[in-house]
This record gives sequence, structure tokens and C-alpha cells, in this order.
Amino acid sequence: MSEPTRPHADGAAELDLPVGTVKSRAFHAMRGLRRALGPSGRLA
Repeated sequence: MSEPTRPHADGAAELDLPVGTVKSRAFHAMRGLRRALGPSGRLA
């Protein structure tokens, strides 16, 4: 597995969570934002 990027590691340390949890939550949050914004990049 690759080394975590610094921002993920920093956030994980600050929140006292595993890096994988922070990366997963960030991924799902970004996917939700992309879906909400749609192809135009604006809220539907």
C-alpha cells in the first residue's frame, strides 16, 4: 500500500482516526459533491 499523503495523515492525527478512515470519508464526500453538482458543476 502506498504511503498516505501528508494532508490525510495530518487530519487523521488531529481527529485521532486511522488514515484509511479519513481517506475513505474524503472520497465519499467528494463523490457526493460531484453527484450533487452534476455535469454543469452547479447545484441541480
